[in-house]
Amino acid sequence: MEEPLISENRSELGDGGRDQLNHYQYLRTTGSANPIDSFAGTQVSVEEIRSAPNVSHYYPPSLHGALVSSPEPDPRDQVLFYQGGYGGEFAQTGNSLGRQILDEVEIRELLIDHVGHRCCWGSRPARRWKISAVEDCNVYVGTLDTFIEERDVIKETEPYRGGTIDGRNNGPELGIWELDLKSDFPLLFVPSKESRKRIPHSETVEKCSVCAGRGDLVCPTCNANQEPGFYVENHMVQCPSCYGRGLIAHRDGSDTICAKCDGKGKLPCATCGSRGLIKCETCQHTGSLLTRSVAVVRWCAY
Repeated sequence: MEEPLISENRSELGDGGRDQLNHYQYLRTTGSANPIDSFAGTQVSVEEIRSAPNVSHYYPPSLHGALVSSPEPDPRDQVLFYQGGYGGEFAQTGNSLGRQILDEVEIRELLIDHVGHRCCWGSRPARRWKISAVEDCNVYVGTLDTFIEERDVIKETEPYRGGTIDGRNNGPELGIWELDLKSDFPLLFVPSKESRKRIPHSETVEKCSVCAGRGDLVCPTCNANQEPGFYVENHMVQCPSCYGRGLIAHRDGSDTICAKCDGKGKLPCATCGSRGLIKCETCQHTGSLLTRSVAVVRWCAY
């Protein structure tokens, strides 16, 4: 059985072990898989290769582009190019100086790291087996991301204070997926974004259901026992200071006029001022509500 070319402990490699590795050819990074072309791109380290799946790639700015074409090559993309066989002559390359190389130790580290992410794979072949050849190939590392667009319709209401509305007399109401949202569409695979847009021709004017279109509600303080729709004006309540006497009694037996009710013994209703009615907060005393449909659009990545 052949002995391993390198020790499991890199520190155990002496000068003889390093010399033994010198006759091995090595991997070189290049921007092209064609060995004839000149090399381009930046140097790639072992750490960059390990973290390649986590490096985000750029995406087209919108799904609604007028033309769909292949993106330009990213200068960050690198491939491993093998120059010749082990113990053989170096392949002729252009502009090969100053490029970082991967020796056998680094190749084994990458293999061991890859095996370590597999629960049932053993690391002994990666550590001990002899590397007899390295073949050039293109490696594609991809991630699957899902980009979802959701659309819902909600109703918005506000007090109607007059003026023209965008109703169905201006045209049919558009469906939620018929809306043109090109201007709101985000960059692909953003974590999340929400946009709201009024649906054209969806506005209607309706009578306020809270006050039945009156704009006022019966005062719950001074007309609490009245029938719905009926109220009494100028209803007064007893003064809490003099208890309706209009006078304030003192210990010496004297009386003074109550300053709170001015001697009347009664006070106007604190809620409605004895009008018997209070303003409807829903329609803001207008009696009508403007209702429209609003599209709520959400984009999110999973």
